[in-house]
Amino acid sequence: VEAATRIAAGDLTANVKVTDRRDEIGVLTNAFDNMIRTLRSQIQSLSDGIQSLTSTTGDIIIALTEVVAGATQAATAVNEAATT
Repeated sequence: VEAATRIAAGDLTANVKVTDRRDEIGVLTNAFDNMIRTLRSQIQSLSDGIQSLTSTTGDIIIALTEVVAGATQAATAVNEAATT
């Protein structure tokens, strides 16, 4: 019950003791353990995806900054050529 309460509160570090029981309690306990493991895995996958997205976004911002700088230089050169 303690593990279920902790997990319900968002604490996925709680562990459920897997049992060899073959009755309903054993099946439920093992299913609960599998659910926790799956949730941990999904959260890790989401975290990895967010980190990748953050990194890619940073790369895009750097590239766009360079494009803007190049466009600004080109516009300045065009303006100077047009005024001379």
